[in-house]
Amino acid sequence: SIVADDIASIGARATFFVVGNMGKCIYDEDSVQALRYSYNAGHQICSHTWSHPNIETLSRPAIDQQVQLVEEALFKILGVVPACIRPPYGSASPSTIQYLNQKYRSLHAPQNVIIFNHETVPTTSNQVIPQALQIVRQNGYHPRNMGTVAQTVGFAPYKVIGRPGVRDSSWTCAGKPGGGGW
Repeated sequence: SIVADDIASIGARATFFVVGNMGKCIYDEDSVQALRYSYNAGHQICSHTWSHPNIETLSRPAIDQQVQLVEEALFKILGVVPACIRPPYGSASPSTIQYLNQKYRSLHAPQNVIIFNHETVPTTSNQVIPQALQIVRQNGYHPRNMGTVAQTVGFAPYKVIGRPGVRDSSWTCAGKPGGGGW
């Protein structure tokens, strides 16, 4: 991806928070290839939920579905289960964060980490990232001081590391919740 390449061009790594089904399905071949490309380039992949809802409006079973669908997809595609979640809109009460941590052993991404949203918006990849990287360079930051959420916070990036799956009929968003976009 353009963003993965731009960040890697300065020797840094980023964390990409992915959505399963929001206007585009995570199982679409171009999405699969982009995820594998970013992961293989050393970037961290985390969950941003399945369909980008405000999780504070969801029941616990609905939150479970949002988390589990992304975890299942990322295990099929990459062979990993992410250890962090960033709730959409940054909206998560202390009790929701506690629930996610207890049930999924997942770290809620801290707010003091630079997060660029959203790669699906063209201005992010062709304006925001290049300008941010220029500012990083101009201010003397070094890539060794910039890392993934896991590196910054000091935890393992994945709860499970295995082998990617082989595409089959289960690689679909049909019949699963879908978001409509921003």
